[in-house]
Amino acid sequence: MTDNSLVCHILLSIIFRHSGRTTMKLLLFLILPSIVSGGDDVVAFTKGRATHEHLTHGEILTFDKTITNINAYFTADGKFVCSTPGLYAFHFYAVTKSNEHVWLELFQNDDYIVSIYGRTPSDYVDAGNSVFINLEMDDTVYIKARDNYDNVIFGAGDQVYTTFTGLLLAVSDNDGLDAFSVGLNHSIDLTTSQHVLYDRIIASTGAPTYDKDTGTFTAAQPGLYIFHYHALATSDHELWLDLYYNDQYINSAYGKTPNEYADAGNTAIIHLHTGDKVSVRSRRAGGIYGDIGTNQTYTTFSGSILSPSTDYLENGQAEEIAFSVGLSAHHTQAQGHTVIFDRVFINHGLGYDTKTGKFTAKYSGIYVFHFHALSHSDKPIWIDLYHNFMYVNSIYGHVPSGYVTGSNSASLELLQGDEVFLDIKSHDTALYGVPTEIYCTFSGYLLALLPKYQPIIG
Repeated sequence: MTDNSLVCHILLSIIFRHSGRTTMKLLLFLILPSIVSGGDDVVAFTKGRATHEHLTHGEILTFDKTITNINAYFTADGKFVCSTPGLYAFHFYAVTKSNEHVWLELFQNDDYIVSIYGRTPSDYVDAGNSVFINLEMDDTVYIKARDNYDNVIFGAGDQVYTTFTGLLLAVSDNDGLDAFSVGLNHSIDLTTSQHVLYDRIIASTGAPTYDKDTGTFTAAQPGLYIFHYHALATSDHELWLDLYYNDQYINSAYGKTPNEYADAGNTAIIHLHTGDKVSVRSRRAGGIYGDIGTNQTYTTFSGSILSPSTDYLENGQAEEIAFSVGLSAHHTQAQGHTVIFDRVFINHGLGYDTKTGKFTAKYSGIYVFHFHALSHSDKPIWIDLYHNFMYVNSIYGHVPSGYVTGSNSASLELLQGDEVFLDIKSHDTALYGVPTEIYCTFSGYLLALLPKYQPIIG
């Protein structure tokens, strides 16, 4: 325990002995960052844009709102600097105004990794991507505008759509982590039920688990796994992808924008046994965009083991904490209602309540959340992520006479008993879902416990 940590521990003991529950929570939030920063090998951040931004050609995107920052270091010009080598997950999302572009690229040092793109002549549109990257000491990761193109980013104090999240999944000497991240750097036409064959290996650790010839990931060990997939449809074409566990359907991503390229993606956490297979397949014929000549990769597939079945968390007592749920029926509740998901893929630790739609933290720690949605035709999606009574970020999208998708993510510092949920922002929001088409999902997991000396709120 460091000297600073010891001081915090003493202060907390006094606070908890002489304060009420509400006061304790508020005071703990004030000093929580200093407690967490004492933990080893924990790096997590989520940045957001709370104001509009116009990026000129090749300009680096900076963020003016810090949602979470645990041991994450940034340069003055907006670059994340690696201080703990290892495998990192990065998630980035953006929303642009009507008839404007969002065309952003993720870089590692001077090396291009992946892109996002979005535009609609009729309304606001969302785009996003997720990728795993192996980082060495002092490597930088940042988001920049595509060269020769302007970007208009939408943001407001109570409307944070553009975010950048980074997480340390495993330190460099951790050989037990099975993870992969792959991409598609050229355009392809898909037939019905075709496996997407990602040909670009972005990251791979542990056992050789992804097969480029079949487009299939095979679990080398049992445990909880998380999967992300994103894609960009070719102009005026339909994008309709499904995630499969062996031959069992999990969820989907759908997109089509008239006379433009459409972005879509989704996430799932599932339990796998050794030898189980996970793949992304086309629901029906469509087109996916990429361009090897100009180095453009929008379509990605990433997976990582979160917790081997034989492992316990830091204190040796806590079970795995993770949930992943979906919407299998249309949701048309009015503004101000919590979204309640009815399809449960996993609910380890029973943190998600299918009656209230809220996740409750069983342990104090750093948690990561992902949410995706698809609207009914000609309806907007406008959903907010909340941490107790505190607004975190949002998704928004609308394409007249068409379906529209939206996604976002966040890492959050939670105390035992804290709640996280999704709330409908607009009474016009209508979420799409049927039993065989799951587009709207909400997933979360415990990334790291707070140090062992953190008091328990009873």
